[in-house]
Amino acid sequence: MFYKTFYILFVFGLLVTFSCEATSNNSKNDFGNWYSCASDGFYLEMITNNNFYRFSSNHGYVSEWSEFKVNGDTLIQYDASTFKDSIIIKKALIKYVNNKELNLFFIESNEHWTFYRIYEKINNIDNNKELTESTKQRANKFKCKDQRTPSEIEKDSSKVIYFQF
Repeated sequence: MFYKTFYILFVFGLLVTFSCEATSNNSKNDFGNWYSCASDGFYLEMITNNNFYRFSSNHGYVSEWSEFKVNGDTLIQYDASTFKDSIIIKKALIKYVNNKELNLFFIESNEHWTFYRIYEKINNIDNNKELTESTKQRANKFKCKDQRTPSEIEKDSSKVIYFQF
């Protein structure tokens, strides 16, 4: 009986600890910085600053700052960089695998991205040129690999659009 009660209290204690940790992280929106690799070797970073995020890639793309908030298990992104005259709202279910890995399941597009925590401090997050250079350096360090088959690569590279004017 004692072991059964101890076991139930132990499991309950773990649940309370992890739920409080998740709640405190979400309430502050201390989201941190994350990177992801796409199947074609594309490297993407999600850089956060308080309740704002921006993306930076190994191809030199840096987005504008956009607002986000976390509501329970849902990340809500207010993307103003796609269209300057409107805001697109993107929602993704958040699943923390552990402190190092974060899964985002985008509701509208049915996309899934796995992000990994960047532990190093990223300097000059408002300077696009310096951010691009540091992003490329981190991309080389993390070495995202092209996971497509040779036929998929050929199919993707053979999409030539011929415009006749």
